[in-house]
Amino acid sequence: MGVDSSLPSYTQIQFLTNAANNYLLSMTPEAAGYLLARGITKDVARSARLGFIAEPEIGHEHMEGMLSIPYMTRSGCVNIKARCIQDHDCKAAGHPKYSGPHGSGTFLYNVMDFGDQESICITEGELDTLALKVAGLNSIAVPGVAAWKANKHWPVCFSCYQRVYIFADNDRKEGGRNPGFDLAKRIADSIDNAVIISLPPNEDVSTCLVKYGAGYLRDKAGL
Repeated sequence: MGVDSSLPSYTQIQFLTNAANNYLLSMTPEAAGYLLARGITKDVARSARLGFIAEPEIGHEHMEGMLSIPYMTRSGCVNIKARCIQDHDCKAAGHPKYSGPHGSGTFLYNVMDFGDQESICITEGELDTLALKVAGLNSIAVPGVAAWKANKHWPVCFSCYQRVYIFADNDRKEGGRNPGFDLAKRIADSIDNAVIISLPPNEDVSTCLVKYGAGYLRDKAGL
């Protein structure tokens, strides 16, 4: 559920699951501190199997020294995204903020939260989804407009919910563009019973969790 046609083979899933477990065991105090600064508790980080890539597996060498964000499913891990947690401008440092295994597919994140509850939330970023979990909300992350457009079956994954809350990044750009809201609107247009949750200017779920607390996020969804 919630994956595209590039679902990895059984062998690849085993490899990624083992890698995710190794990175989980390699979590450092610095990486844990980075997550806590974003409001992500130790328990939520561990349940999501977040880790640190200290000794990269074969093919993951370019992800060394980054936070490991595994895409867990009931079958195991289908992808691992890596995020730089250094306090610098990644572009100026000559590397991307996010990375992943070469040739990996595009997936919804945190599909384990799909269930028989009445409502579910959608965010754009993996760590924003975990911020909503800190607030006690089930949440799925969508990796951008292009991915949503390309995976036309994804809206079906949300069709059974009475309410879908889309927490949009309010990232206003020069010229009036707002990519976060544009993504939220595209998702809302393709899902019945979807509601866009507006956040303060230049805020996202993670910054709201830190500034205003978990109760603020629950209140925004009327829960």
